[in-house]
Amino acid sequence: MTPMMHLWLLPLLLSIAFGKGLEKKKGPFENTQLDVAEGTPVPYAMHQFQVTHLGVNNFRLSGEGKEDIRISQDGWLYLEKPLDWSQEDHYMLMVEALADEEVVDGPIYVTINVVDVNNNAPYFNQSTYTAVVRENSPTGTPFARVFAFDRDDPETPNAHLSYSLVSQIPNNHQVSLFQVDPHTGEISTTEAGEKMLKAREGIHYGRGEDRSIDALRTKFEDYCPVQNIPYEENPFFTCVEKAELRRRNVDPLEDPDFTLSVRVQDLGGASETALSGNAIMHIVVQQNLWVNPGPITIKEHLKESYPKVIAKVQSNEPNAIYTLVQKERELKFPFQITEDGEIHLTEELDREDKDMYILVVFAVDENEQQADPPMEIQVLVDDVNDNAPVCENMETEFEVQEDEPEGSLIGLLLAHDDDQAGTINSFLTYTILSQIPATSPNAFSIDAASARIQALRPLQRKNHHVYNLNIKVNDTVTNCAMSHT
Repeated sequence: MTPMMHLWLLPLLLSIAFGKGLEKKKGPFENTQLDVAEGTPVPYAMHQFQVTHLGVNNFRLSGEGKEDIRISQDGWLYLEKPLDWSQEDHYMLMVEALADEEVVDGPIYVTINVVDVNNNAPYFNQSTYTAVVRENSPTGTPFARVFAFDRDDPETPNAHLSYSLVSQIPNNHQVSLFQVDPHTGEISTTEAGEKMLKAREGIHYGRGEDRSIDALRTKFEDYCPVQNIPYEENPFFTCVEKAELRRRNVDPLEDPDFTLSVRVQDLGGASETALSGNAIMHIVVQQNLWVNPGPITIKEHLKESYPKVIAKVQSNEPNAIYTLVQKERELKFPFQITEDGEIHLTEELDREDKDMYILVVFAVDENEQQADPPMEIQVLVDDVNDNAPVCENMETEFEVQEDEPEGSLIGLLLAHDDDQAGTINSFLTYTILSQIPATSPNAFSIDAASARIQALRPLQRKNHHVYNLNIKVNDTVTNCAMSHT
């Protein structure tokens, strides 16, 4: 097409493109701001400047983007090329009105704001991720993270990203073991994952124990009878050897335990028109030896040889160094830990002094760097029946009027037990052992559980003006005396 033909077609194209709503796009020759969506098909009429100065027969355009934006002789500002927000989000232009190439009005300034449209799909910074998670990893505690980006305007929903899991392989029980934070992309275990994730079976080694193949042979001999077959020809040993080496050197890419398909969507994932991207995460489950043995229950006044082993912890770092402190920072702390992670009780405990201890175990490596997160272990002191019930007064006096009807309340016997509340050790029962003077039938009764003493018949002072009741409060055997007048 020749230049002349191009100029001839321009008014025709403008006429077709501008056919509707042109009146709304006209305005005075003054500073103007225009919003134009990126990717708008061209040619596209944005605005027509109307001048009042007689003789204006052309306009001159200068400034940013003049290669993509043009102005016609009759003042129409139009796009010749589509705009791209990711390349430029606004343009500043200067327009002058001309009469035979002489400036007769202006300059005025035009700001064109490029409006972002959702034309960029989000994408991950990696197509494949790898991660390692330990058994019993706490629910909601991240062990990995995925990252995604979007080239659309971050101030708009077009770049508001939401993460989700598409699939989990394998999923034999149809239970999700992993979850992703929709806002941050952090991967963590679900409640089911915390309980169900298991590492591949392997050999357990103690602190400082040799992990060479020779040591593996020794362990093999401990479990299997000595055979005359060389190790390298023994199919049982070679199977164990291969499994152990595979467990130690497992590559998430080559041999993952789980594979997750992760999706990211823009528009917050809340629209059917949201664009998306996908990535894969390969996960290996590692054995977790750092398992809390608590809560530990120990009976008070336990007659044993001390120090006594009450628990053992094992770090995932083979040569970890352990320290043990009390969370409450109290003076009495009858616990200690050995280099092998054994927790010892050093003396008898008394529940009446303290009914619970919280032990904090720290594990650091040889460089004094944290090997595992601090572990809090509850030690509960179990009550034994070592406290007899006590009456608040060894002798209690009540008064009652003559001729009170049957069932009248005489009084309430008060007693208590220092053993643990809510247990059988502190459950008290009440029994009247004797009544002096004796009557037939008895003149009083006591509720075995509440200790309410009631009259069984109207009383007359002329018969007896004082009654003595001997009441047993039963836990071990304690008698409380009570007199009634």
